[in-house]
Amino acid sequence: MKSVPMLFVIACAFMGFSAHAQTWTPAESSHFGADGFETADPFRLTPLQLDSAYRWEANGLRNVNIAWNRTLSPMGGQFRWEFIEPSRGTYDWAKPDSFVKRIQAEGLHLLVLVHPFTPWDQPGKNGANYDKPNDMTAFKRFIAKMVERYDSDGIDDMPGLRYPIKYYEIGNEPEGPTFGDSPGTYNDFMQTVKAAYDTAKVAYPDVKIVIGGTSPIYDSRGFSNPIDAFWKGALNRTNVGSYFDIFNIHFFVGQYTKDIKDYLDYWKNLLSTYGVSNKEIWITETGTYTGTSSGPDNQPWPYQSSEYQAGWWVKHVAYGLANGVTKFFWVFYYSDQNDWRTTVAFVDRDKTTKKPVFYTHRLLAEKIDAFSSVVQNSYSATAQNQTSGNFRFTVDGKPVYIVWNDAGGNVTLSGLSATQVKVTKAIPQLDQNGRVILDGSGNPTFETSTQIVANGQVTLPVSTVPLYVEESITPPAAPTLVSPVDGATGVSITPTLIWNKSTSATSYWLQVSTTSSFLTTVFDSTIADTSRQVGPLTNNTTYYWRVSAKNSAGSSGFSASRSFTTLAPTSVERIGTEVLTEYNLSQNYPNPFN
Repeated sequence: MKSVPMLFVIACAFMGFSAHAQTWTPAESSHFGADGFETADPFRLTPLQLDSAYRWEANGLRNVNIAWNRTLSPMGGQFRWEFIEPSRGTYDWAKPDSFVKRIQAEGLHLLVLVHPFTPWDQPGKNGANYDKPNDMTAFKRFIAKMVERYDSDGIDDMPGLRYPIKYYEIGNEPEGPTFGDSPGTYNDFMQTVKAAYDTAKVAYPDVKIVIGGTSPIYDSRGFSNPIDAFWKGALNRTNVGSYFDIFNIHFFVGQYTKDIKDYLDYWKNLLSTYGVSNKEIWITETGTYTGTSSGPDNQPWPYQSSEYQAGWWVKHVAYGLANGVTKFFWVFYYSDQNDWRTTVAFVDRDKTTKKPVFYTHRLLAEKIDAFSSVVQNSYSATAQNQTSGNFRFTVDGKPVYIVWNDAGGNVTLSGLSATQVKVTKAIPQLDQNGRVILDGSGNPTFETSTQIVANGQVTLPVSTVPLYVEESITPPAAPTLVSPVDGATGVSITPTLIWNKSTSATSYWLQVSTTSSFLTTVFDSTIADTSRQVGPLTNNTTYYWRVSAKNSAGSSGFSASRSFTTLAPTSVERIGTEVLTEYNLSQNYPNPFN
């Protein structure tokens, strides 16, 4: 690594996870979800076992700061048409209802995955290989009943529903076995999506339809392949913007992988080509593995460490949020399968050991999930494992930077307003086996340091481990009053009050009173500058004034107060404000000159 002299480190510590000040709540606006409940199989477990499985994973999602669950698993989710309407006109809501109750008990939100298949509608097909519904009227009726049951409007709602379910995804990777037996089936898929969209909007106008997630498009043939052909056909239709609300892609790291930038560039260009560049983009299946793994073709993927997995996630999210992605769903929170799913999941098969990515994600959500804006200062990708990034998120009015460079070196941040920054490594401390080191309370530790800012800049060494850089903003010191001097007399009744700038202050609170206690005031306002003209005041009166400085971290105490006395009235004094508008000359009686 190239060495550049570092600025003085005033503190270095290991931060326990519980020390974070930012409080995370599972808001609908949260950017993070998971394809969870892989093992909560309602057809394999007893009701008590199923509730226990729901409880365990819902609590786990909440604890890792994941607000959303996409109902991918098990067996395609709890809302499959074939499970809810096993025979025509007979509806059984017991299984989805019990799932919704457990999810909402943790305050989590659902993206409901809808597979438009039931055996009585498509004999000879199955839940992994189906076409568009033969009886589209029956499918629409199912959609209407489901959306109505979970819309929380007080009509035919699920008993105990706490808040509405607004988001429904129609199909999953439709260019595969479902709908995808031939490229032309994109028309069948889009007809199904449109039917669901129109029906759901009637039942619940606020509902959002998410188009079935695309398969990871890049393979040994590059981007030009049957997936590319399917989606070009699907989007190439009149008024395609009225078919769905949210576009939905899948992105993994495996044998054939391009950088997230390449994926997003491809899909954003495609959406722009067909006039729907204004659509939100969600990535509802994403992740990378630890150790070694393989894909459907059984070709081995290269070894990846748990540290790499955790760092990849932060980099992936930072770039995506800065470039149009609004939600990410990790696959999976937990899986008991002895295949690639276990290598990706946040939690090991023992259901106890949490991978570094678990804690890395929890800190990521605490740091930036509530961001209001993000700026990409720089990003480059020369290879899958060679990227660098510098992103500035604004959270509660304060900047949070995410920076890294897989090639090493240094990064300089400019335009800082604080006198120091707090630097936190995004990955917890690991032992030699790549497992998280926990403190006595069972919390991970994240290496932190505080560094001095000079002339609005700080230079930091960077590596493959992303860093959070936050300005250490403290309330400013009270300003010093300048003019009028204390005890001044003969002061104008419209004086300009002046004080010195307080370092890091963004505004000031000025009070003027006729009493030194300031119980009542004649001027009391927050202003941005370091001077203010007040008045007109009363002549020959003593006034007291003081100023407090403010910034996003809080306010200083008030400055020591000063007094001044306004000038006395002059000898020629205007009495009243009335202006004469009529003049009369009256006869004087008796007239002394007559």
